[in-house]
Amino acid sequence: MANQFVDRLFSSISGKSSNARKRASRRPAARRQLAFESLESRQMLSITSLADLSVSNDTGQKPQSKIWEYQSKWYAVMPNSSGTWLFRLEGTTWSQQLKLSTSKSVEADVLADGNLTYILLYSGTSSQFATVQFDTGLNNYKMSSQQPQPVNISLSSGVETATIALDSTGRMWLASDASSTIEVRYSDGNYSSWSAPITVATGVTGDDISAIIEMPNHQLGIFWSDQSTKRFGFRTHVDGTLPTLWTTNEVPAGQYAFNKVHGMADDHMHLSVASDGTLYVAAKTGYDTSGYAQIILLVRRPNGVWDAPYTVDNGGTRPVIVLDEVANRLVIAYTSKDGGGNILYRWSPLGTISLSPVQTLIAGSTNNVTTTKQEFTDDVVFMAEGGSKAKSVTFRFDGVNPIPVPTGPVNLPPVVNAGSDQSIVVGSSVQLAGIVTDDQLPNPPGTITTTWSKVSGPGNVSFTNGSATSTGASFSLAGQYVLRLSASDGAASTTDDLTVTVIDPSSPVTISFQDGASPTGSYQGTRDTKLDSGAKTSNFGTTATYKADGSPDIGDLFDWDISAIPTSGIVDSATIQLNATSASSKSFPLYVMNRAWDELTATWNQASSGNPWSVAGASGAADHGSTAIGQITPTKKGLAQIVLNQAGIAALQAWVNNPSSNFGVILQNYAITDGFQITTSETSTVSQRPKLTITYHVPANLTPSQIAALTVGPVNQKPQVNTGVAQTITLPAAATLHPSLADDGLPTPATLSTTWIKVSGPGIVTFGNAATANTSAQFSIAGTYVLRLTVSDGLLSASSDLTITVLPPLVV
Repeated sequence: MANQFVDRLFSSISGKSSNARKRASRRPAARRQLAFESLESRQMLSITSLADLSVSNDTGQKPQSKIWEYQSKWYAVMPNSSGTWLFRLEGTTWSQQLKLSTSKSVEADVLADGNLTYILLYSGTSSQFATVQFDTGLNNYKMSSQQPQPVNISLSSGVETATIALDSTGRMWLASDASSTIEVRYSDGNYSSWSAPITVATGVTGDDISAIIEMPNHQLGIFWSDQSTKRFGFRTHVDGTLPTLWTTNEVPAGQYAFNKVHGMADDHMHLSVASDGTLYVAAKTGYDTSGYAQIILLVRRPNGVWDAPYTVDNGGTRPVIVLDEVANRLVIAYTSKDGGGNILYRWSPLGTISLSPVQTLIAGSTNNVTTTKQEFTDDVVFMAEGGSKAKSVTFRFDGVNPIPVPTGPVNLPPVVNAGSDQSIVVGSSVQLAGIVTDDQLPNPPGTITTTWSKVSGPGNVSFTNGSATSTGASFSLAGQYVLRLSASDGAASTTDDLTVTVIDPSSPVTISFQDGASPTGSYQGTRDTKLDSGAKTSNFGTTATYKADGSPDIGDLFDWDISAIPTSGIVDSATIQLNATSASSKSFPLYVMNRAWDELTATWNQASSGNPWSVAGASGAADHGSTAIGQITPTKKGLAQIVLNQAGIAALQAWVNNPSSNFGVILQNYAITDGFQITTSETSTVSQRPKLTITYHVPANLTPSQIAALTVGPVNQKPQVNTGVAQTITLPAAATLHPSLADDGLPTPATLSTTWIKVSGPGIVTFGNAATANTSAQFSIAGTYVLRLTVSDGLLSASSDLTITVLPPLVV
C-alpha cells in the first residue's frame, strides 16, 4: 500500500494515478459499494458559465458549503454591499431573494433538509444561525416560523471557521476551532439555544480548522487539521448518545505521511459522504515542496479503514469535493495556485479511485471555490470569488445517466466481537463466546478462519480450541490478560480484544480506572465537573479543562466506576493522578462526597437538576466529608499523584462493599487565591485524563459462594446481523436477501427469531417470507429502498439495514 501511495504521490497530474442515485432526502443510508466500468466515450462533460454575482466578501471559508438545490432550483447565500442575501439562480443569472443579515462580511455554511434550509452566518466569535423555509404559495423562501430571526451563537476566541450538521435524531451540531482546541456545540428544538463547547481535540495550532458531517448508520464525523502533530484527525459520535462520547482519534492515513516542510496536515479540507458510508475528504497538505502532493484525496471506507492518500495535484490550494452516486463519480475542484488562479477539477469513479486528467472549471483570477453539501445527479453549481465578483458555473455529465455495470462488490473484512470482559479465580478456566459475521465475500462465501491469541498478560494461556469462536481458556498465573479474536475471509481480516482478570486470593491486584485506557480501552466510567461561583447556574460537565481556586471559588468533582473490583476485595492502597496545566504553590485537599450529583446538571447552586446543595458550592457537611483524604500541591505542570490516606482507603472500601454509596470526591480550597488548572476526562489526550489506581486483595480460604461472587462469566450479548453490501437491481427482477447471522448461544437454549420490514422507499415491498432470514424482496416501482432485518435471541435484539436501488426496466 505504501508503494502505491508513493506511485500516486510522484505521478504526473495527467490522470495516470495508480489505482446512484440522487438522495431522496438529505440523510445518507447504507448502500452497496460497487466498482464500475468507465462511462462510455459518448458520456461527455458539460460546463456552463453563469452571470457574475456582485459580492462584498469571498466565497471562503474552506470547509463550508454555500450552495444548495431545491425543487430543481439552485440557491446560494452570499453578502453584498447591502447585507447577506439568499440568491436564486434563474437561468444563468443570480436573483436576490431574501435578506438574512445586515452584515457585509458573513461566510455562510448551508445545510438543506427538505423544505427547510439551515444557515450558519459565520462571523467570528459573533456568529448567527438562521432557518429558512420554502413557501409553496410564494414559490420562494421565507424565514421559518419557528425561528423568525437569526439567533446569536458566541464562538470561542481564535475561531477561524465553523460548519454545521444535523444528526438522525434532529439535533443540530456546529464544529469550530479555538486557539488550541477543536470544539463542537449542539442544539435541540428550534435551534435557538446552543450548548457550551465540547472539546474533541486539544493541542492544535491557532491556524487549524475542522469540518463536521452527518454519516450513515446514525453517526456524525468530525475531521480536523493538527499542524502540531503534522497529521489530520477524525472522530465519530453515535447519534443519541451523550454529547461528550466521541471515539478516539483515527489519525486519517497518518502512517503514509512524509516529514517534509510543514508535514501532512494543512488547514484546508472539504468533506462528502456516500450513502454506503464511504467518506471522501479533499484536503491540502503542508508538504509545500516540488514533487510532493499539495492536494490529496483521503478515503475512509465503511469499515473505518482509511486508504493511502491519492494525489490530486502537486500544486494548488483550497479544494472542495462533491458526489454524483448515480453516475458513480466524485468531482474535486480547487484553485490552481496560492493567491488565486484558474479553478481546476478532476473526477474519479467512486469505487476504485482513478482520477481523470486536470481540466479547467472556472477560468481567470479566482479563489475559494465552493459548492453544495448535497449529492447531485443532473448538474451541480460551483462558485468562486474574483475580487468583487463571484464567478459560477453549472457542471454536468452530459447524456442520460448511465446504468452502472457492476464488476463486483468490494469485499469488507469480517465483523468481530470477542465478547465481554471477565474475571476468574486462578486455577479455574474461562468460557469465551466470540461472534464473527461476514459479508460473504469473496466467493465462495462462508470460508472464515478464526484464531484466539494472547496479546498481553503475565503467564501462559491455554485455549481448548484456539480456532473456534466459542472455546475455553485457562491461565498459568494471576494477573490481567488481553485476549484477541482474529477473523479472516481469505482476503481481509480484523480483530477484537477482551480482558480477563485472573485473581489470586493470596496476591494483591492493582487496577486503574481512566477513560479510554484502563481497565480496558473501552472504559468510560469517569464523571467530572466543576462548581464555579463566578457562573453559579452554569454546568461544565463537558469541558476539557477545570480550575480549582478560591478567587473566585471553584471546586472540582470527580468520580470513577470501580465495580470491576469484586465486593469481597480489600483495598490496600490507592492514588489519584491529575494533570496540571498550570502551577500553584498552594495545597488543595480532597474530600469524599456524601451525596449524589449529576455530571451534566450540577452547578455552584445545585447537585443536580432541582436539587440544591445544602450549602452552595457543595460546602456543607451534608455535601462532603470534613476529613481530607489526600491533597495535591501542584508546584509544576504535568502529572501529579494524590496518595490517599487511611480515611481515603476507608472511603474506597465502602464503595467496594456498597457501590451505590460511591459519590466520588471533591477537590476544594475556597480559602486561597492562587488556583491551578486540571485536564478532565473530556480532554482528547488519554494519558492526561483523571486516573484512580487501587491495589486490593481478596481474603484467603474463600468459600465456594465467595469464589462464585468473584467470578464474572460471559454476559449475554445481542445477536450480530449483517445484511451485506447493498444491491442494485433492475425491474422486474427481485432482490435476493442472504444475510449473515451469529449469536453467542446465550441465553441457553438460544432460539433466534428474524423479521424483515421496509424502512423507506417509494413503493410496496413484498417479501417471500418476512420471518425468514434468507428470502427475496419484490418491488412495485423503481426507487431507493431501505430494508431492515431484526434478529432476537429472546432477550436482546439487533438490526441491520440494507439499501436496494431499484432501476426502471431497460428500454431497448
